Amino acid sequence: MARSLFMRIQNTEQTLYCHMRQPELPEITEGRIGLRHMFTRSAVYRTFRVSVLD
Repeated sequence: MARSLFMRIQNTEQTLYCHMRQPELPEITEGRIGLRHMFTRSAVYRTFRVSVLD
C-alpha cells in the first residue's frame, strides 16, 4: 500500500475515484505533496485532506 495513491476528485456534477501504483519507486512514508494542473485549466482546491489507509 505504501506504493499506492488513492484519490477522490469531486465537483458538483460528478465524483471520480482514482488508484495509481508505482512498484518501481521507494515506499512513500513522508514528504511534500505537490498539485499540478494544466495552465489552460481553472481550478479551486478546497477541503484538501491527506490520510493513511490502515
